[in-house]
Amino acid sequence: MKAITIQQPWASAIVTGIKKIENRSWSTSFKGPLVIHAGMQPWQHGISDEIHKLLFPICPLAELERGVLLGVVDLVGCEVYNESHADDPFATGPFCWKLENPRMFKTPIPMKGRLGLWNLSDEIVNKFRTEV
Repeated sequence: MKAITIQQPWASAIVTGIKKIENRSWSTSFKGPLVIHAGMQPWQHGISDEIHKLLFPICPLAELERGVLLGVVDLVGCEVYNESHADDPFATGPFCWKLENPRMFKTPIPMKGRLGLWNLSDEIVNKFRTEV
């Protein structure tokens, strides 16, 4: 199964269903289940007031878990950012990965992340299948 490492608070926003677009500088043809891994380093850049209001009902940034598998979403498409994304405050592009059907694990699974799309071992996949 494929996984991707994403900085907090974006990783939690995805698995809770708040964020339905993941912005990447690269395109992908992959479609299917995608495990969301929260990276060790949190987002270090500013967050607009609008986004802050949407995100932090989850919990304060310092309390979000890092270095763990958080859940699974379905990656249903990848598009170049265009005017159709303008009403989504999370969509900035250049590539917008469309995410649906978020499923959070009952218990986050500690693991190191990687760059790009990466594969999870069958052992890990079987472990988290009992967690969803």
